[in-house]
Amino acid sequence: MESDGASYLLGTSLKVFFIHLLLSGDNAIVIALACGSLTAHHMRMAVLMGTGGAIVLRVCLTMVVSLWTSW
Repeated sequence: MESDGASYLLGTSLKVFFIHLLLSGDNAIVIALACGSLTAHHMRMAVLMGTGGAIVLRVCLTMVVSLWTSW
């Protein structure tokens, strides 16, 4: 029975990993398109703020979903 739980956890973890990978690629493309016409200084700031915002938003939404599913 413990093996079934471990395989379920591994399968779920792999699904989350691949969704995260897809979302990260999508974020990179959107940030690159948005920053294409900016000056070097503004481009760096936009990339840092966009990446930081994406990370913070993903962590917050992951916490909300984790809390919601544990009820």
